[in-house]
Amino acid sequence: MNRPFFWKDNGILSSFLIPISFIYYSISKLHYYLKKKYISDIPIVSVGSPLIGGGGKTPVVIAILNFLIANQKNPCALAKGYKGSIKIPTLINNKHSVKDVGDEPLLISKTIDTYVSKKRKDALEVIKNNTYDQFYDEHVYVFSVLAITKISEKFNLRLFDVDISSVHGGSIRYFICKKDSNYKNTLRCYEIKNGNECWNLKTEDSFTISNSKLSLIIVDDLVVFSNSIGDITAADIETGLIIWQLPTQSSSIINETYNFKISKLVSDGSFIYFSNNRNEIYSVDLKNGIINWKNEISSSITPVITGNLIFTVSEDGYLLAIEKNKGNIIRVTDLLKNYKLKKRKDIKPVGFAIDDTTLYLTNSDGKMILADLSIGNIKTIEKVSGDFVSRPFIFNQNLFVIRNGSIVQYN
Repeated sequence: MNRPFFWKDNGILSSFLIPISFIYYSISKLHYYLKKKYISDIPIVSVGSPLIGGGGKTPVVIAILNFLIANQKNPCALAKGYKGSIKIPTLINNKHSVKDVGDEPLLISKTIDTYVSKKRKDALEVIKNNTYDQFYDEHVYVFSVLAITKISEKFNLRLFDVDISSVHGGSIRYFICKKDSNYKNTLRCYEIKNGNECWNLKTEDSFTISNSKLSLIIVDDLVVFSNSIGDITAADIETGLIIWQLPTQSSSIINETYNFKISKLVSDGSFIYFSNNRNEIYSVDLKNGIINWKNEISSSITPVITGNLIFTVSEDGYLLAIEKNKGNIIRVTDLLKNYKLKKRKDIKPVGFAIDDTTLYLTNSDGKMILADLSIGNIKTIEKVSGDFVSRPFIFNQNLFVIRNGSIVQYN
């Protein structure tokens, strides 16, 4: 690189720049001493150059990585991703392009796992947390919640959640963990053949207390899940390595997490959708974790995708039809309008299912509301149980609910 002429000669211009250089030096020193230091537990090799470009940093980085690998080390690379669109900590995969992560990180990723993040401190935390703790989940196709509970107890296990899944045309998913284990906020992957653990992924510190459960979906080669404080994580299904993370809540929520609830995640293959009881519903790009749109709806009930619309029911009983691509609310229906105001305050929507023409919503009072899906009008309100009833699910054109620990067909 050719230096400016005034760097070589003692002239008027170079003399004029001397006091400016002292000012710049003083500001740099002040910034260094005042800036909060971040000390990582991970050994770091930093590769830099006084040149803006063309100084050979990338080949040096690749050479260092190959040297570490040859000496039985397990390194990874971290870069800011200059001119890339991704800002949050992200592990580069074969779906990313130069526009996403920048050219140099993309080249380095051919050699080793490479992360990009505008704030490298955040990425270091992600890298550090790629060694994890405990969780267990499994599919069991047995049509009795009580039976699964009893079987689990015999093997010192416990059933902690039940989910209605559309996999294989409709099934029940049972979540089971060790009886004395803390299953929250940690994901484990096991081999089906022998039960050996493949990997595990912890998402947050164990002292965080929450009333919200982990939600998980699998889309292509990604496992996407939420933790109890609203963070969304996408991990590689084979390795458990984090591809991207999206913190939807500020750190201040950690002190208020017990009342925080988030819906289960749903996906159309390109985006994931979810909401929470803090007046937020999200559409997030499955590829990179970037928010597509966000709207103000308070609901911890799982949304349902049908065609170009997303349906959800708010905490106070309003059915909302939302444009899937843009997040615009196109219709609102009060599903609890037939309840008296005093009683309405005690009623909470549990969950809903839809078919071609009708929405079925169960409430905390054991009743089910049937509403016309096209215009939102209430058809009828029917009593299903005198106690708590699960959200309904549809299988082979039949409607089912979980009531008193058993699955009941409801026509």
